[in-house]
Amino acid sequence: MIVVDTGSTDNTLKIAKAYGAKVFNYKWNDNFSEARNFSLEQANMEWILVLDADETIAYEDLFYIKETIKDLKREEKSGNLKDKRFDGFALTIREYAYVDFLGGFDTKDDSYAESKPYKSWMEQRLVRLFRNMPHIRYVYPVYEIIEESICTNRGTFCYVGIVIHHYGRTVSMEKQRSKRKYYIKILEDHLKISDVCDNYKAVYCTNLGNAYTFIGEPDNAMKYFKKALEYDDSISVTYVCIGKNAMMRKNIIEAIRYFEKAIEMENKNPEPFRLLIQCYNSCYKFSEAKRVMDEAHRAGHEI
Repeated sequence: MIVVDTGSTDNTLKIAKAYGAKVFNYKWNDNFSEARNFSLEQANMEWILVLDADETIAYEDLFYIKETIKDLKREEKSGNLKDKRFDGFALTIREYAYVDFLGGFDTKDDSYAESKPYKSWMEQRLVRLFRNMPHIRYVYPVYEIIEESICTNRGTFCYVGIVIHHYGRTVSMEKQRSKRKYYIKILEDHLKISDVCDNYKAVYCTNLGNAYTFIGEPDNAMKYFKKALEYDDSISVTYVCIGKNAMMRKNIIEAIRYFEKAIEMENKNPEPFRLLIQCYNSCYKFSEAKRVMDEAHRAGHEI
């Protein structure tokens, strides 16, 4: 276990060392990817599992992580994968809250004990389990991802049904808003000074739009979402974000248009399906909702 500390003032380091972790200090520089990549450089095992300080994995799922890697090795040895090289696995990141999430899941009938104190969760799929290879590194200063470096180097990844429980939205709203304002500052600074490709700028703008949406500034959010499309109109998640923004503004027709566009572009993300069904149901278009439900099932999503 590796713990990289960027300036904690509590007993974090003492607790980590007590559990046998290798602890490293890293001087914070307003760049989440660089801090994460420093942690990857300390790893010496074949596979890496990345968790934030406010995330956990249920004890019963640790077995499935080990089995997932064993299964991949068996498939590689048998030659069944042919020319495919799986360098990572996407896990489900559940973000819990004490209130109802827009388009979220109800915790009432959930089997995980980790969900019981909360009312709902939102989820996304991110690669958090991946091979320890020097070319697999995080990109973007905020909302950092590893997927891009895997795909750039002709690797691939697949989804496995293992859950990471994230508690970032269970702290006070004041702390959550403060964090988003900090993200906004970093992203706006990088957008001004970074000599990066249009695709990166589109991602920066989409993340800025999300942050402004969270702190209750939908006009600023839409400004950045539109900029994102100007830089690169091929990123499906941008359309999902605009649709969610439209839902918050009670513009269901606009939301439907953007969710349909997101699904048309890329059907691997279950979120636009779920939100689109919710939109159609809210305006009593039940046959359309069923159509989207069927389409989601054909795409392999449990809605």
